[in-house]
Amino acid sequence: GSFLSTVFMMGWLLQSLVCMAFAILTNGFETPWTFTCDNAAGLCRKEQAGDDSPLVSQAVCSLTCSNSSMLWPLPSQYNLGSTVASFHPGRITVESNAVPELADRIEQSVGRMRDLLIGRGEDIPMDNLSNLTINVEISSEVSVPSVGMDESYSLNVSKTEDVVVNIKAETYFGARHAIETLFQLMEWDSYTSAFVVLDNVQIQDEPFYPHRGLSLDTARNFIPVSKIKEVIDSLSYSKMNVFHWHITDTQSFPLTLDSQPDFVKFGAYDPSMVYTKTDVADLVSYASDRGVMIIPELDAPAHVGAGWDAVDAAMTVCRDAEPWQNWCVQPPCGQLNPANQAMYEVLQTIHKEFLEMFKPSTLHMGGDEVHFGCWNSSSSIVEWLEKEGKGRNEEDFM
Repeated sequence: GSFLSTVFMMGWLLQSLVCMAFAILTNGFETPWTFTCDNAAGLCRKEQAGDDSPLVSQAVCSLTCSNSSMLWPLPSQYNLGSTVASFHPGRITVESNAVPELADRIEQSVGRMRDLLIGRGEDIPMDNLSNLTINVEISSEVSVPSVGMDESYSLNVSKTEDVVVNIKAETYFGARHAIETLFQLMEWDSYTSAFVVLDNVQIQDEPFYPHRGLSLDTARNFIPVSKIKEVIDSLSYSKMNVFHWHITDTQSFPLTLDSQPDFVKFGAYDPSMVYTKTDVADLVSYASDRGVMIIPELDAPAHVGAGWDAVDAAMTVCRDAEPWQNWCVQPPCGQLNPANQAMYEVLQTIHKEFLEMFKPSTLHMGGDEVHFGCWNSSSSIVEWLEKEGKGRNEEDFM
């Protein structure tokens, strides 16, 4: 009885194996799994493939299943197909009506995304794979990002013999967003060893919020330029358009200034922890190419200290005062002295150089967490208020 049972079980297992479908991957690994779309739940389910079941990778299922699973942020209007077309990244070409400068930036934007895509797959021959042509039409020659700029775009993907992508946008920045969206619709299909793109796509998109940003504080903790670029990259992947750079604070002043060269000498944590004018120009250009504007922040009149050692000590008050709770919102303490007229001349030169370096459409001048008890503790400030016919309340400092 046990012998017959064993023979029966072996026969059943053999029959089950024969009925299974296997995908043999390029690394030689065999998988019996396929992924099917659960339309009601909007997700892909992993299932064992039957003999006549199509083998679908998770990557392809994710592209063709949920209308929103692969797109971030979700476009304003979209119609996504349910099939994919294979192509070779080496056969991506770009055609554009843009002026040479913007045409180059469009090519570079496609190149960056193509490199990221290739990194997810394998080196494959070009034989029997489709070309992919990206046609970009923009109406404006605007080349510098700003809050409120036109970032709308339309994107259409179709396939006959080759894959054709048509992008229309008012500005380069809208076209760049369209390219970002396009590459979100591409994947490496490990089951067929091919790069694929979702077919039959129509998208109309524009941002819901004109200002979509992130603030980074590099004064309290120095962050190298290479890491700042990684942050800007991340912003571009999510189509965010503002990098708010909090450069100075009480703790450090790491920015090199021609007008005040000693500020960085006194204000940097270390001679290696500084940002030069070349760094700033590089970051502004790097961000602009990725649809991001930089808003620099020179914090004042509170949150000052480091760097101001380079000038007359009378230009600041409450420096490193203790107990700090009596003199500032957070330690270490330090505020500009509004009664010192020479301070305004120094501040003006710093602001002027900030504007020359960043050429920003917006400059953040700080203005937060002023401690009026600090100013009221200074005899020179109190005398100045009395001379101006003002009291010592908050409104008198405005």
